[in-house]
Amino acid sequence: MSGRNFALTFVTAAELLVGIHKAREFGPAFRRIEPITRGRPIFYATEETVSLYAELLCNLEQRGERIPTNDIWIAAIALEKDLPLIARDAHFARVDGLTVIAC
Repeated sequence: MSGRNFALTFVTAAELLVGIHKAREFGPAFRRIEPITRGRPIFYATEETVSLYAELLCNLEQRGERIPTNDIWIAAIALEKDLPLIARDAHFARVDGLTVIAC
């Protein structure tokens, strides 16, 4: 993703750090991630994010579909910012109105 314009959510940043902390070799893992994430904007939850999160969760549950909780936060931020989401996880397609760019 280097050379491309993208941002991270606070959830994504935290998940990346968890992965780094769990890595057997902290230094090499950090050195792989840091150049990609350095200087990228990080989007945090707002009151609107909280409302969108609740709406998404209820909508998914009503349809009998689930996605991981952290991914609902990520989707809510993408929807709030009216930005596409770059993701590998196919379950983001279950979120109405979310534009997903597969990577």
